[in-house]
Amino acid sequence: MALIFRVITSVLLALFVAFSSFAALAQTMNTPIDRHALVTRHNPHVTQFEPFSALSVGNGEFAFTADATGLQTFPELYEKEFPLGTTSQWAWHSSPLPADLKIENFRYENWDTYGRAVPYPTRSKEQEPLYNYLRANPHRFHLGRIGLEIKHADGTSAKPEDITDINQTLDLWRGLLISRFRFDGKDVLVQTLCHPTLDSLSVRIESPLLETGQVKIKVSFPYGSPAQSMADWNAPEKHQTKLRTNGPHSAIFNRTMDDTQYVAQCAWNEGKLQQNAPHEFVLQGDGEALDFVCLFSKEAQSNEPNFV
Repeated sequence: MALIFRVITSVLLALFVAFSSFAALAQTMNTPIDRHALVTRHNPHVTQFEPFSALSVGNGEFAFTADATGLQTFPELYEKEFPLGTTSQWAWHSSPLPADLKIENFRYENWDTYGRAVPYPTRSKEQEPLYNYLRANPHRFHLGRIGLEIKHADGTSAKPEDITDINQTLDLWRGLLISRFRFDGKDVLVQTLCHPTLDSLSVRIESPLLETGQVKIKVSFPYGSPAQSMADWNAPEKHQTKLRTNGPHSAIFNRTMDDTQYVAQCAWNEGKLQQNAPHEFVLQGDGEALDFVCLFSKEAQSNEPNFV
């Protein structure tokens, strides 16, 4: 009798637990999900420069990866671990085929596939140059580096250790990267945002250092590379950057790398653009706030990029 009582008690207890769980589940199902709270509680937060702390904004077709300043200001810190890049699904480049190589001469290796021989490009022996070329081409390329040029009052360039009080958050709900830091005792706020459908990046910078010229926006273009960084910054003679200005607050950069061509269209609210090197340009603002937008595309668009 005692055994039967214990069995009945266990069954009743199990039924009670199951009913309670079902009731709790039903109540949960009838409660609307606070999606904003669910998403934003996972917002990444960065307080220092770290190779694996780079955050990105993008739209599934275009992506821009930034360091702790909100832009690509100190890329050398990330180069070996998590390179900072700007790229799109259409951004592919091929290096010129050496004159002594011919694609049709490549020898495939046959592998048995369910009883039939299928050729695969797995053989490198005795054809290493051609094999390596085909492995490296085509490759994605870095569309252009957009960073900050930061200098002390005496004109010397800032080092990563000069950047203090880093407070960076990626707002996953809005897709907005908000970066705060201090330099030479002054606050800097950088907001970085990607357009939802275009290959376009918008940036807003707020700081008294803009007015003194200690903080500027720097835009640089590299040659394409199959390396992890997607960029070769040591081959200025292999590519061309032609600047065409439409007015005091806009510019078009026509880019040519071998058979690859694309355009970077930029606009800003106020300031002056100057060229420092064949592929390097600097924008200095006039006040304590600077709005900047850059649209990348295969061909120039009829309308100037808009701030989003």
